[in-house]
Amino acid sequence: MAQALNIENIVNDPKTRGLRITVACFCFLVMLFDGYDNNILGYVAADLAQHFHVARAALGPVMSAGLFGFMVGALTIGELGDRIGRKYMVVIGTAIFGLLTLAAVTTDSKLAFVVLRFIAGVGLGGAIPNAIALNAEYASRRFKATAIGVMFVGYTLGGAAPGLAASALLARYGWQGVFVVGGVLPVVLCLVMAMVLPESIRYLATMRREVQLNALLKKTGTGPFTAADLAMSIETPTRQRAPVRLLFAREHLSTTIFLWLACISCLTNVVFMLSWGPTIVIDLGFNPAKAALVGSMYALGGTFGSVILTRLLDRFGPSALSVAILLTVPFIVLVGYAGHSEHLLMATLLIAGFFGSGGQVGLSAVAGTIYPTVIRATGAGWAFGVGRVGAILGPLIGAALIARGSSPQSLLMLMSVPSVVAAIAVGALAKQKAPSGATRLAVEQH
Repeated sequence: MAQALNIENIVNDPKTRGLRITVACFCFLVMLFDGYDNNILGYVAADLAQHFHVARAALGPVMSAGLFGFMVGALTIGELGDRIGRKYMVVIGTAIFGLLTLAAVTTDSKLAFVVLRFIAGVGLGGAIPNAIALNAEYASRRFKATAIGVMFVGYTLGGAAPGLAASALLARYGWQGVFVVGGVLPVVLCLVMAMVLPESIRYLATMRREVQLNALLKKTGTGPFTAADLAMSIETPTRQRAPVRLLFAREHLSTTIFLWLACISCLTNVVFMLSWGPTIVIDLGFNPAKAALVGSMYALGGTFGSVILTRLLDRFGPSALSVAILLTVPFIVLVGYAGHSEHLLMATLLIAGFFGSGGQVGLSAVAGTIYPTVIRATGAGWAFGVGRVGAILGPLIGAALIARGSSPQSLLMLMSVPSVVAAIAVGALAKQKAPSGATRLAVEQH
């Protein structure tokens, strides 16, 4: 006789704690190498320009290739995690960006280098949404969003790692040495993950893969379960193979629209602040060295915000995130009126980053938890990919306004508007009924 199968209880059973910790650690490392890869070019630009015999300004396509690749990967191969499994796409995506980063060391052609960076970005775009989905599906019911927030701390630490690698390797091995580190370690990681990283219990149950599910649960002393058990407990038909069109089905349409709008708007503001923040600080009267230190407070604030705001998201749902993103506005505007007070400016940027950059991580947590299991990687991948439109718009709009001679005060006031739009969109998400509304209800039911 078929057993009553509660997937949520199985995932949260103390016997599966080892699996949860394993997944959390590997997902953290994937994000760490993502941060390394996305920030590596800023530390080796001078050496690259010399290697390719071009001016630094000509490195623009090199800088943007990985970003566009990530967007393409998130929009295309990211959804494969809903077809073949989270684990496989995390491993494959990590292998792609590791191997292509290594391959970039061997080329003397700028065009070939751009192509390799693009393909490496495609790998990241496939791996990251699935890492988020896998981590969310293993996290305990009270810490799903928080688990994603901790993942993004890995991204922040990874963003600082190229600086350490460059200081140790650049003089002796050139930019190639820094790239080798960013290629070899992800390849090693993907080999280890292929052997150790478990597939999502929730995904295996939803897709009714009882053989794989029982093999995994045997390690924890749970099960076995039959196909009949899974059929009793899973409402989503297995014939639904997570096509993108399901994101626009009636029950998910408003969720998709508001989530995409929030991701685009929030990233527009965050990437603007990360890109132009130090320049604005210089315009306020600080020298470049001091401006770099002061401007870094925004990213530092985001590190704290990513953990604290996702914890609030777990407890209170998207409404808390909506308020947090809205609180970004007064602090962004205040940056322009902080005058020559270094400490006031640093504190203001720290708080602005806490709510702004931390709020963006909160949106990533929403994207990774708000859709049901059968389309979770697809939903997260498309939210990430579409959100990259904002990452492109932020620096471009900022450049256009600066070219028109906008003062720091008016510039910051105008660029705070996207945060208002994002807060409204997240507020609309908070009003949605489960399963496409409150994050906590969504993840508990799916």
